Amino acid sequence: MDPELRPPLGLDEAYSEMLLEADDPVLALRALMRTRAYLEVHEGNLVARARRRGTSWDDIAAALGTTRQRVAARHRTAGR
Repeated sequence: MDPELRPPLGLDEAYSEMLLEADDPVLALRALMRTRAYLEVHEGNLVARARRRGTSWDDIAAALGTTRQRVAARHRTAGR
């Protein structure tokens, strides 16, 4: 796995506090971007798995709290 995509130590309250209380907000922003990239990779993988299993775009969108159109546009090649 790409080192930049390694998960942070935790996505819990302690991690949030660390980001908010960091002495250097630029370093905290970099950590936040790594977290976002990590989660986006896993979202894509899970969407692809769901599509391969026949899950509808509507059901995936509901799980992600978005619209079918938005999730389909973002992951249109998922499951192929």
